[in-house]
Amino acid sequence: SELARSLRIYIFTMAPCLHSASVALLCSTALVAVVYFTFNHDEAQQSNHHRQLQDLSLFRDPKHVTLRSSAPVIPSTDDSQSLDTSLWIDIHEFMEGISGWKVVLLQVLTVIQKIPSATLVEPCMMNGRLKSCGSPYPDGVVGEPVPVSEIYDLSWALVSSNGRPPLMALYGEYLHRNQLDTRKSAQFNVCFRGTKPCPAPFTWRITNAVIESARNEDEISTLTVYQCWWGRCGLELHRLLAESDGPQFDSLEFHPQLFETVKSVLATANIADNYSLIHWRAEKPGIDYIKCAEAVLNTKQNIANALQSTDGDQDHPFLLMSSLDEDVNKMWNGQKVLANSGSPAEALDLLKSNGLIKFDHLLKESNVQVRDPGMLAIYDLILATSSRYFATCAAGVDAKDASVPESVPECTQAQFDVCHHCNYVGKFARLAMDLRLETPGLEDSTYRCWPTDLL
Repeated sequence: SELARSLRIYIFTMAPCLHSASVALLCSTALVAVVYFTFNHDEAQQSNHHRQLQDLSLFRDPKHVTLRSSAPVIPSTDDSQSLDTSLWIDIHEFMEGISGWKVVLLQVLTVIQKIPSATLVEPCMMNGRLKSCGSPYPDGVVGEPVPVSEIYDLSWALVSSNGRPPLMALYGEYLHRNQLDTRKSAQFNVCFRGTKPCPAPFTWRITNAVIESARNEDEISTLTVYQCWWGRCGLELHRLLAESDGPQFDSLEFHPQLFETVKSVLATANIADNYSLIHWRAEKPGIDYIKCAEAVLNTKQNIANALQSTDGDQDHPFLLMSSLDEDVNKMWNGQKVLANSGSPAEALDLLKSNGLIKFDHLLKESNVQVRDPGMLAIYDLILATSSRYFATCAAGVDAKDASVPESVPECTQAQFDVCHHCNYVGKFARLAMDLRLETPGLEDSTYRCWPTDLL
């Protein structure tokens, strides 16, 4: 720390102070001054960081996202918060689901922290996808945009540090600072893939003109990126880099408030931390809902048997992690298909009557508003990290997977076949499993195939 460093310097220079009492008194006075300055310097830094985050709360009001013609008044801040952004990067749409856009966001932030005057405009989750907060909310979807910093803990990216502007700015702050900036401005639209129309004029990649403008701190450039894909987006943004270095951002942590919400909802339903979770992603054309629901119940029973033999737990709660809904219109598009047998409502009735609980039902009972449908998936991921047992279908093209820790139970071929008959096996299941396995000791209670013995 700064205090320890200052004390080491003082001790190193104390020898000359031992020659007389008067000199020693002067040295002691100097030590008090060093300690006072150091403590006040540290407190000032912490206070500055806290004040910057408080100032950002002004832009949380939704009207600051939707009203482009007006902006709030920003209270005066220190010089570090006023560092000018010369390059704003506004990503119109991340072309991945939740498991993909988290990775792309990390890639983009990693690139931006290597560009001294660049700032990402904070995106929002809309219907589970990550888009510019200035985009219209999808028609027919009940909800509102959720800023990504309210999903993941990005407080570290929202404040200036190391002599540069913040890595990311709230959308309202971006609008306001653009209005106040008197420098020459330039707007660039980049479409990495031409599958959707982009506002003209646009380029298919980052051109030399974009790079030249981005590196000119005497003008302010806005780079709007359309259709930001995993890999391609970060690769193209690398073209903006000057000669600089910085850390690689490898992971994002969920916002602490989301954990508190999950804990509170479970407590309202008298469910403590000791619960298990079964994931069923039923986006499969021609699925037999009833037969697959029976496989889920068999999975539940096998886990219950394991719990009873090890813990003697006979009254263990089980949650169902699934976007199945009695109302087909509330399902993901992939599930709006005709089934060979049964219906989602019948399957859910069967599971509910046998003790399986859906977390979205608990949210309703607790009067917790789900601001965007994608938040249900976020809550499910948090539940997966904390459950006693977790069973999903994350096995890809083979029952065996060398990338999975050896202590994770293997899939039998029969279990693999049941999983693929009843589930769309995508990235989300693997994301849930990988997030869970970040906690040591949960490997043997994590199933990447349902532990069912039904064929």
